[in-house]
Amino acid sequence: MTESALVSCEWLKQNINGENQLILDATFFLPRQKRNAQLEYKQHIFGALFFDIDQVADLNNPLPHTLKLR
Repeated sequence: MTESALVSCEWLKQNINGENQLILDATFFLPRQKRNAQLEYKQHIFGALFFDIDQVADLNNPLPHTLKLR
């Protein structure tokens, strides 16, 4: 188990089948890249869930993709 929510690729490779893990793919592309992260995420990490920053971003904050505070 790790104390951090962020782990290295090597740690994930060694612990991919661990219990009580939630793996999120937060891939994001800029509009000019003309790619769709949600369509591509299943090709990245088997079993990962897609984390869409735009769904939880605070649209009233002047900084793009800032998370909403509760």
